[in-house]
Amino acid sequence: MTDATVHVPDVIGIGAVEACGAIRSAGLSPTGPQREPEPIEGTIVGQEPGPDAVVRIGASVVLWSDSGRAGPTPLVSEPSTTAAPA
Repeated sequence: MTDATVHVPDVIGIGAVEACGAIRSAGLSPTGPQREPEPIEGTIVGQEPGPDAVVRIGASVVLWSDSGRAGPTPLVSEPSTTAAPA
């Protein structure tokens, strides 16, 4: 690790406000998914980059909380279970 990088703290499972504070204390920038504002409610259920990743100081860390902002969505959609119209 050089002076220009930092390890991303593990904030999964802690409150959103505390998690954002920990991210900021590490010299990083908390944000919500898809460029939304940082989460302010609920518990953090996901983060990207993950815990202990080495990133440049000032990098963004995307946080997902369980308070209405869904977690990471799968890249592949589930097949439809509805029948096609006849």
